[in-house]
Amino acid sequence: PDTDGDGIQDSEDDCPLAAGPAEYNGCPDTDGDGLPDNKDRCPKEAGDKKLGGCPDADGDGMDDDAEPTQETDIDGDGNPNYLDIDS
Repeated sequence: PDTDGDGIQDSEDDCPLAAGPAEYNGCPDTDGDGLPDNKDRCPKEAGDKKLGGCPDADGDGMDDDAEPTQETDIDGDGNPNYLDIDS
């Protein structure tokens, strides 16, 4: 049978309950980033394949979910401690 109707038999379909193209073994790519949802850590947000499909808005090579939400600046000069030699 082909439960999801994507043309791939359930026995050969990595996602038999969700329709997807043959190039992803029958799994969808909801965000269109080139990683099928079953291999995408952020399936609802397009992102970099190197980061498991998660976005990197600032381009620093760290996915947005892994970055700290607030950088520490103990001397209050506007530079985060990791960039500030006098903190």
